[in-house]
Amino acid sequence: MKTGKVQLLKNLRRDILRGHPWVYRKAFEPQADYSESLLVKVLDQKGKFLAWGMYHPEGPLGLRVLSLESKPPTENFFENQIQRAFERRTFIDRRLTNAFRGINGEGDGLPGLVCDLYDKTAVIQFDGSGPEEFWRNYPVVDWVKSTTQAEVVVSKTRGEFIEEAGHYNPGPNRILENGLQFLVDIEKGQKTGFFFDQRDNRDHIRSFSKGLRVMNLFSYTGGFSVYAGAGGASEVLSVDLSAPALELAEQSWDSHSFKGTHQTSAVDIFDMLASDKTTWDMVIVDPPSMAHSEKQKPGAIAKYIEVFSAAAKRVRPGGHLVLSSCSSHISFEDFEGIASESLSKASLRGIVRRFSGQGADHPYAHACPEMRYLKFIHLELTT
Repeated sequence: MKTGKVQLLKNLRRDILRGHPWVYRKAFEPQADYSESLLVKVLDQKGKFLAWGMYHPEGPLGLRVLSLESKPPTENFFENQIQRAFERRTFIDRRLTNAFRGINGEGDGLPGLVCDLYDKTAVIQFDGSGPEEFWRNYPVVDWVKSTTQAEVVVSKTRGEFIEEAGHYNPGPNRILENGLQFLVDIEKGQKTGFFFDQRDNRDHIRSFSKGLRVMNLFSYTGGFSVYAGAGGASEVLSVDLSAPALELAEQSWDSHSFKGTHQTSAVDIFDMLASDKTTWDMVIVDPPSMAHSEKQKPGAIAKYIEVFSAAAKRVRPGGHLVLSSCSSHISFEDFEGIASESLSKASLRGIVRRFSGQGADHPYAHACPEMRYLKFIHLELTT
């Protein structure tokens, strides 16, 4: 594979040696001769070797650290990284959970590469065109297939669904998570089809749902709804703009024999909150990312406060308000402030029952808290 060289303009030696995996383009000399993603030797300000990285010519994030070893990373090095990534998931009881995040990019030392396992189907994604161009130079599909024993490997990237190995049968896949069954549309669903990062938070909701009437906003395919049903909720309403997602939610619910009832509503949630004044014992609000860049952050914060405060007014006195954000540009400190302002705007108070993030199959470098993107807070409203 073609290799290159990049010299830093800023003193980032300590950050990189501590494990931060990202170098922004403004921090190194322009590389006009490099028109494609490639493996580069990274030199510090003084021209001394620092690391090996993945260079890509587009976007503000121009370099991702691959290795601190003096020798360039080989195919054997990357294959071992993939094997170690799946070894980190041995804590998952495959008898109860057969679908999870197997490779989490930088968190597993494989920048820009994601792999989710859906029982015998592995789904690969790349974080942008640069990482895709880089990883396509290596037999990643073969490594994933041999490591996971997956019968089918597909990739989803930039709107394309590609059958990489084996034969993919179109239609919903049935998976198991914490003993519960879910129907997932890998091909047409969001991301790789399901949001594994909320698994532990969903299980938390199960433990608090007995006898409650629960409304799940931005429900997608009903992850939180099914867990609420498993916890003994008496009534669950899943609300989302996507009718196909709600159909899968209904099918997942019907795969069980819950005592409670389940209904769905395909409506605009902002409009519904403005017109429907029905109150619930628990309201869950898990919207899609509202801040895709730092520039969008102020507007996103205002939008979060708007929808969270409106949702808070739909919780009965003494009930539960569950809020979440997957926007990486919203920090935990930001989110705590958003939750506080939302309660204040609704003239309510609460106590925190859980404040958490993504599950253990979504690791991140300790030196890169920016990768701790998921925020989840469970508030019990007080009178």
